[in-house]
Amino acid sequence: MNSNVYNFISDRALEELIEEVVRASNRGVSAAQNVSGEPNWSFGQSLFFSSTVVTTIGYGHVTPLSKGGKVFCMIYAMFGIPLTLVLLSALVERLMIPSTVFLQFLNSRLGHLYQPFNIRVLHLALITSGLVTLFILIPAALFAALEPEWDYLDSLYYCFISLTTVGLGDYIPGDYPNQPYRPLYKVATTGNISTYLVPKYSHL
Repeated sequence: MNSNVYNFISDRALEELIEEVVRASNRGVSAAQNVSGEPNWSFGQSLFFSSTVVTTIGYGHVTPLSKGGKVFCMIYAMFGIPLTLVLLSALVERLMIPSTVFLQFLNSRLGHLYQPFNIRVLHLALITSGLVTLFILIPAALFAALEPEWDYLDSLYYCFISLTTVGLGDYIPGDYPNQPYRPLYKVATTGNISTYLVPKYSHL
């Protein structure tokens, strides 16, 4: 009986239904539960979108639909991306100070035992391990605990794709229907995204 019902649905009608579902999703309507969720352009979601623009991650799951919104987005990106890079450069310069102090510490402790090259390799390995733990492993564990449909591998994949600013957009935190404390969660995730560019431009 179900197959007979499906036979009456034309390919064009099905295509129009899918297009309508996509348009509804872009406006924050959950097609799966047939309820209106929080709109995509709430403060938390807007802040999240803004951060993906200026950090050049660009997940692409939410985009401006109006002509004015598109023009503003281009102007915002034109000025926001260079300013973000300047801010990150200044931040990285200050983060290099503790890294240099740590290298000096290793030289003072191990200089009589190892060659300077070996100490630099050890320094690089320790810094890299710390960055991977701080920016990938720990956030992945948090996302795996907070996102109902993500396992640890999904969360690890999301963190890596975001850290490399690839931004495929197949996994977006806080988009699960009825996500508790969604606005606060989006703001916190925005802060997490902003930190992803620090190790990328650190040149440690």
